[in-house]
Parts: sequence; structure tokens; C-alpha cells
Amino acid sequence: MVLWRRTPIRAALLLHTDAADRAHRDGRPSRHHDGAAIAIARVLKDDPPGEGFARRWFEATARLALAESRLADALQRAEQGRREFPGSATLLIVVGAVEETFGRLALSRLPDAALVPGSSRTAASLTARREALNHLEDACRALHSAVKTDPSLPEAHLQLGRVAWRLGKAGEARAALEEVFRRQPGPPPLFSRTSSSGDSTRTRAVSTKRPRSYEAALALDPSAQSARLALSHAELRLGRSEAARREVEGTLGAVHRRREPDPYWLYPGGPVARAEDDLEALRREASP
Repeated sequence: MVLWRRTPIRAALLLHTDAADRAHRDGRPSRHHDGAAIAIARVLKDDPPGEGFARRWFEATARLALAESRLADALQRAEQGRREFPGSATLLIVVGAVEETFGRLALSRLPDAALVPGSSRTAASLTARREALNHLEDACRALHSAVKTDPSLPEAHLQLGRVAWRLGKAGEARAALEEVFRRQPGPPPLFSRTSSSGDSTRTRAVSTKRPRSYEAALALDPSAQSARLALSHAELRLGRSEAARREVEGTLGAVHRRREPDPYWLYPGGPVARAEDDLEALRREASP
């Protein structure tokens, strides 16, 4: 271990990381660099001065793989990191995000499955639905663990609410999403705004006189398309067709004035935000 401490091991870890990333981008195999990086990270983890650096490396590289839509790589890196750092809520969030994405992709195949003629249509649909539910249940378990590990992380509650909603667990979804606002009162940040602009109120019955949550989301971001369309849908279900029409027209009128992405659109990227910045911070720390 003394020899390792005399070696720029952190720089070596980042060099292999960057080489693996270039290989990914070029479509070349990266297993040699990935394997070397994992081995170095494990050495760092067993050396108290480097333990925190190794944990942050696992978290940043797992999130970066997710940002680049390398879902299998992201899940593998997150699971590798969890074996070394079982108390990392961030890695649990990445697992939840990947499993939710796999579930969403399985659900997206349902329309195509429905076109299959004959008895195979039902079998194909049932297979895709079962696959989706399995992934979503895995996501739910990971996110429950993340919330238990670190209740202060808003994205853990937000993702749990979203996944619970997809599973039809309305009460659980509502409780998780409202917990985001309870822990972060005032104008919500990016992740919380996402929940306010859509899913939080989808867990509510629309039998109330006014779709208050959608209106609150629109007040936070008057040009948010997701909030205005959701409000229009709620108004229509409440039998107020003219109000629904006005909201749709308002959405169309704001299309060319939107300067930032709609928060609801950014939800899938929640756990990957700042991944590259965090990796760059590790590079600076590793520099001599």
C-alpha cells in the first residue's frame, strides 16, 4: 500500500477512465481500460485517504454512462459500485433510473406487439407488459433503498414517485412527490419542478373543482408546455371544454418563446445532471 501511495494512482484511474470513454465514443471495445479502472478504484477504496475519491468515481462514471444512454454499462457500473459502497444512495438512484428506463422501453413496444396477428398478439403484449413491470418493480425497490439510505435527496423521492405512479400505486406516488416539496419548500429546483409539472397531480383524482397542482406548476413556469397541456386535459375531463381549448391555444402560442427545456422533458436525465462536471472535479483533484 505504501508503494501505491507513492504512485499517482488517482491520475492513473482518470487516464483509464478517459481512454475507456474515448473507446465508447469511437465504437471500440473498452473492457481493458474499464477493467484497469475498476481494479484501481478498488485499491483506492481500501486505502482510507482514497475511499471518498473512489466512491465519487463510481457514482460519476455510472451517471455518465446513463447520460450517454449506455444503459447496460450504467447498470453494471452502479452494481459494481454498490458492492464496494453499499451505502451510496446515488448509485441506488442510478439503478432505479436504468430499471425505469428499461421498463419504459418495454412499454413502448406494446403498440408494435399489438400489430402481431393471431394469438401471438396477446402473448407478445403480455410478455412486454410483464417485462416492463419487472423492471419497474426493480426500480421501485432500488429507489426505496435510496430514500431510506439518504432521505435528503429530492431526486430519490421524485423518481420513486414517478415509478410508483407508473405501477399504479397512486397513494405511494403522491406521498413520495409531496415529500419533495416538504423537504424543499418554496420555488422547487429542477427535479422538483418536474414533479410539479406533471406526475404529482396525475396521482390525484380529478374530481376536485379545480386542478390546483397543475395551476400551481403553471404559476411557477407560465410557458411550461407540460403543465399547460396537463391542465387542459384536466379541464376537459371536468367538462370544461372552453377552458381546455384556451390552455391548448396558450401552449401553441408559447412554442417559439420557450428559452429553456420544459422541466418535465428533463426528468429522464435527472440522475445524470452534473455527471461530467463531477468527473472533471475528480480530474482536477487527480492532477499533480
